[in-house]
Amino acid sequence: MTVLGMTTAAAPAHAAAGVTELLVVNSVPGNIAVVDTATNAITGTIYGGNSSVGLAVSPSGKTAYLTGYANDEVVVIDTATNMPIGRVHSARAPWGVAVNPSGATVYVTNLFSNTVSVINTATYTITATIGVGSSPESVAFSPSGATAYVTNLNSNTVSVINTATNTVTATIGVGTHPVGVTISPTGSTAYVANSGSASISVIDTATNTVTGTIGVGAGPSGITLSPSGSTVYVANKSSGAISVIDTATSTATATILDSGGPTEVVVNPDNGTVYVSNQYANTVSVIDPATNTITSTITGFDNPYGMAFAKLASPPTVTSTSPNNGPVAGGTSVTLTGTGFTGATAVSFGSTAASSFTVVSDTQITATAPASTTTGAVDITVTNTAGTSATGTGDRYTYTPDSTALDAGPLLFSLSGGLTITLHPQATLTDTTTGQPLAGQPVTFTVGDDVVCTATTDAHGIAACYGPCPLTSILLHGSYTAAFAGTPTLAPATAHGSLIKL
Repeated sequence: MTVLGMTTAAAPAHAAAGVTELLVVNSVPGNIAVVDTATNAITGTIYGGNSSVGLAVSPSGKTAYLTGYANDEVVVIDTATNMPIGRVHSARAPWGVAVNPSGATVYVTNLFSNTVSVINTATYTITATIGVGSSPESVAFSPSGATAYVTNLNSNTVSVINTATNTVTATIGVGTHPVGVTISPTGSTAYVANSGSASISVIDTATNTVTGTIGVGAGPSGITLSPSGSTVYVANKSSGAISVIDTATSTATATILDSGGPTEVVVNPDNGTVYVSNQYANTVSVIDPATNTITSTITGFDNPYGMAFAKLASPPTVTSTSPNNGPVAGGTSVTLTGTGFTGATAVSFGSTAASSFTVVSDTQITATAPASTTTGAVDITVTNTAGTSATGTGDRYTYTPDSTALDAGPLLFSLSGGLTITLHPQATLTDTTTGQPLAGQPVTFTVGDDVVCTATTDAHGIAACYGPCPLTSILLHGSYTAAFAGTPTLAPATAHGSLIKL
């Protein structure tokens, strides 16, 4: 990997966690314009390479990948600093690019070599090259990442790739000159924009067959879905319009005029706002999905083409735990409430990993408390790709001593000279939290204030011993006491046994 530099002019400010930026490829100079989606203003420019087109961002939001078809390279960009950090040399004319939902690989279509390059994101190296149809343009993954779909411009086909084996498992005939492709959130349907036949092919991904064709404007290029999957947006470059399609009925419900050469279209996952790059007008149109109208036009681009959103994930926060205490034996199911739990990679009780955890939603996790060697409060932390939650009073969980119980057994005694009787008391000590006997713990037997004897529990939790006791004390009290004083992790316990049976 080769480290690249920035241009000295128009260097953008560093991206902040939780802020959504729109990255727009200026194809001729090959750089990227950074747009603040809160203000829809360009805040800076990232140098990339000559003649760039495709752009994709990793699921974590930390890394962007830019295809430079003139230099046969993919530029790797750190979105935290908005600086290029390296490049990967690909086959001829890398064009389309997508990141697997796992974040582990990047697929790049190579327009002039009829292949797809597979890049390992850990090493920035090409680990596989897959032969596909003629002039592959775009690539999109199923939500699971198990399948990739590649449009082949001059073959009028879509190649279906098994990402586990990096092999083509099916080839689907579609319309003329397919360009863009997008997959429904459920993964059940693929939509392909056919630039030569002014249509959208609807593909059933279970059977890899075309189940319908939707007419749109001339020269459809970019295509995307709303976050819910209910609407498809198509950029019709030749006719200068955006087609809005209802996926439930597979019909176009609106046409938004946009005469600047609409090329690519993306939807902000935060609020559904639609952005369209206009290559001829050097602008980006902003569309309100509620009214299907252009609400603003962003200027200052140079042959804008591919676009992608970059949002650096924020570290999680843990605001409450329920219950907030449990025994040192562990095993307590604890519900964590907070933010940023989606994609959590670890949950820890102090320095110990949770026995298990389940991400219920972005604001809730269910975790099983691990065992602890000490009592007292610990902080429960959650880790995601952006970091680990800060500690505070809301994330506290207190380990309490395990409860114990003594069961005093039957008494055996023998008479000795004088007024003293030798007793043979016994008791069984159990950890009632775990239900297991407690071995190696001291149990003291007394009758009133007289200590008879002390014994250590065996492997079965039984303590038994012999000891003298004055007859007067036996007659006065009529019972004996077995006592366990407790430890930092085990609660004390007592039990009583009868000395005299009438």
